[in-house]
Amino acid sequence: MLKRFSLLILVLSFVFSMTGTGLAQKGYDFGESYPLKSSIQFNPVGFLQFGPMVDFEIRVTDNFVLFPHVRFAGLGLLSHLSVDYDYLDVTSMAFGGGFRILPGSGKHRMYFGGVAEYGWGTGSNDWDDSEYRHSYISMVGNVGYRWRFSSMYIQTGGYLGLVFETEDVRTDYHVDYGNDVLFMAMLEFAIGFEF
Repeated sequence: MLKRFSLLILVLSFVFSMTGTGLAQKGYDFGESYPLKSSIQFNPVGFLQFGPMVDFEIRVTDNFVLFPHVRFAGLGLLSHLSVDYDYLDVTSMAFGGGFRILPGSGKHRMYFGGVAEYGWGTGSNDWDDSEYRHSYISMVGNVGYRWRFSSMYIQTGGYLGLVFETEDVRTDYHVDYGNDVLFMAMLEFAIGFEF
């Protein structure tokens, strides 16, 4: 399943990254063109969900970007509510990368893409002084719309995907709770700056 998903993303990336420039080269007029630029963006809504995110987008074509990504999972409210112990350490994080395709050439555009990340964290219980450690790999899709204003933009959308636990251990007793596959969904309201 993972191979099929990866192949589908690769094919869609190629097709949509070529669509806007290919049609324009054949003489179709889409009006004024607004090519993408590299940018940095911040998703503050993550404080209410599974952690705020920062992406550094690197322009590859006029409508395709790649980006390294960091999510501060320990700062998200839902991150704290979704663990099986009392306290999630605020240093819990996730690093990864992704891509976004913004078809067309207009100033404001819809987008879709994907993110893969590796995350980890620790936690504890007050009532028995137990300590926990977890790690996971997330693979999520991302769709939405981007409004561009001069060198700033606002992006709204959502993330939907799966989280594959790679470790879920109670460290003080060396108990392994097994590895689950979990569902992940987040809303997105990001603010970005192009340069």
